[in-house]
Amino acid sequence: DYDRFCNVSGIASHGETYRVSDSQDFWLTPNGRYLSQAEYSSPADTLQKLTGVVSGEDPDQVRKNAVRVRVFRVESENSHKGACLPVR
Repeated sequence: DYDRFCNVSGIASHGETYRVSDSQDFWLTPNGRYLSQAEYSSPADTLQKLTGVVSGEDPDQVRKNAVRVRVFRVESENSHKGACLPVR
């Protein structure tokens, strides 16, 4: 869900002016993944559990340690660049 939301082109640059084009709430996990409310609320599926075994992470524990963030999608007013900025 995050990749679909944060589909900006280019890379944000220092000194440019940006405007907020959208925002959405996500859960940010300790390993850097952004989970939508639907992903956060659903129980870990078999693939997530197997991935957790391989990576040494328990998907249920990862969810417990996630923090709620609002992600702002911004786009440059001068060029075709953008970024997604998480705010806690």
